[in-house]
Amino acid sequence: MTDAQSKTRSLPLACAHNNPYYTVLAKSAVGRLSENTERAPYTNLFNNGTSAHRVWRCVQVMRAVEADLTNRRKNLVDREFAVAAHGNRLVLQLVFNQLGMDKVNDANYDWDKDIRRIHKVTGITLDHLTEAIESTYSNNYLAPLFKNTTKCRDLVTQVETKLSAG
Repeated sequence: MTDAQSKTRSLPLACAHNNPYYTVLAKSAVGRLSENTERAPYTNLFNNGTSAHRVWRCVQVMRAVEADLTNRRKNLVDREFAVAAHGNRLVLQLVFNQLGMDKVNDANYDWDKDIRRIHKVTGITLDHLTEAIESTYSNNYLAPLFKNTTKCRDLVTQVETKLSAG
């Protein structure tokens, strides 16, 4: 497997892992996810529970979220644009958290149904993430903010609280 292939597969799995530590690694040092296949973080992403369906479906979600964020950035300015650009991996993690990840390994599950929801889910997620950043980290530069595990963990908690409230 080439380095590019390894990154393409490890990046979405890291964001689907539901741990901001892995999401921050995917943003700040993606090569560290697969630099040593004998130990974590690689073994936490690729193990006996990692099916081909999981890998492929996570790649599909990543591609859909990235395409959606790219389209949205055309109509965004200033901080909203920067959140969509620099926060792409955290948005991806939050989108994964809202999908049927419990069904990701089920070959019979209609995964296309979840893929069709990506645009709506990404928009709501991006709005809540932008609000959380503006209320808590408005004085922070965004590029380094998304490379800080503690702050990203806090943002995930804030956004998921808003999402669960409806």
